[in-house]
Amino acid sequence: MFKFIKMLILLVIIAGLGVLLLPLGSVEYKDPEMAGTLRVPSFAMFEKECCSYTATFKSVRSEWALKEEFKRIKEEYYVDKVCADGRTVSYDEKNQVVLEGYSVMAGFPFNTFTVTYNLGSNC
Repeated sequence: MFKFIKMLILLVIIAGLGVLLLPLGSVEYKDPEMAGTLRVPSFAMFEKECCSYTATFKSVRSEWALKEEFKRIKEEYYVDKVCADGRTVSYDEKNQVVLEGYSVMAGFPFNTFTVTYNLGSNC
């Protein structure tokens, strides 16, 4: 019985580390409070949208995993677009969203990430 409990605890620890550290994919997220549909790392909870097109999420995933997932999302789902003012932004053709930037902030027990976007193909 003691070996079973030790094995169960070990499996829970391994699963927890997997959720925190492994790239686990992304999901398209749409909330009634949000203006657009965004692709965000999985295991994310929408917190709020401020200032029209700035969405804030919380996640149990590590800061490193979130940054890596955003890199992968940008490579797979967005096309780089140069604006008239010289800025380069990422455009999601399917959802017609321009990704202007994102940031990841460490916290405990949840890390926070913010996505700044715009609707349509305009910069």
